[in-house]
Amino acid sequence: MQVRYSIRLIKKKRKKILRIVYKFITNPKVVFGSISVGLFLLFGGILIDYIVAFLTQGYNIVRDYISDLGSIKYSPLPYLFNDCLMLAVIFFLPLVFYAQRRFGLFPLHYERLSKEPRKRISFSVSGFIFAVIKFVGVFGVGLFPEGNVFHGIFASLAFGGFIASGVCYGIFAFFFPTSIPRALGIYLFSIPLFISILYFLNIPPSKQFYEWLLFLSILGWLLPCSFILLKQLEREIRIPSNNAQR
Repeated sequence: MQVRYSIRLIKKKRKKILRIVYKFITNPKVVFGSISVGLFLLFGGILIDYIVAFLTQGYNIVRDYISDLGSIKYSPLPYLFNDCLMLAVIFFLPLVFYAQRRFGLFPLHYERLSKEPRKRISFSVSGFIFAVIKFVGVFGVGLFPEGNVFHGIFASLAFGGFIASGVCYGIFAFFFPTSIPRALGIYLFSIPLFISILYFLNIPPSKQFYEWLLFLSILGWLLPCSFILLKQLEREIRIPSNNAQR
């Protein structure tokens, strides 16, 4: 009896801790700050490293892969690229959980899951899982740079996760009411997937070019979704502030 009671107590404490952590990382102020820093690190790091590699090593998007920016062979600042990727992932984690809470259904919400249509649950939860996978992949790309035996695995997880999560969230946004416009939902599940097909077909000019094009197509939905969230976060932060002043 004591063992069972201890197990139940541990489970209750674990759920309580998870909910406290979840509440903190989905706090509007925390998410707003983390998105802002994450976007700066991701785009600032890649852009600066690209410019330096282009000017010093003749880096070319038709000839060189994105991950080559993390190698000393192609860039004099490989650590900038790798470190910014890993740090950006850490700061983007609250975004994943907040977006799931805002647009979809979080797996911890058992009481809500039981009341929702199965298709809505499937696309929402699948999108969340693939979003986590893509960030694990991006972190691994930074941790294991070009030339490392594990690099290819994490690069595949990163791009595969971005495409799969985009498809799931795109279908979710198209068929179910969310703050994401339907047009953006169509873009999410069509454009990156189409470019990835061109990549695997190895159509000229090169795979490297289509990898960059795929990356830009991902930015094409990541940026608008981030800005939509930032606007909503501003409203959420402003409302409590106004209530407190009153």
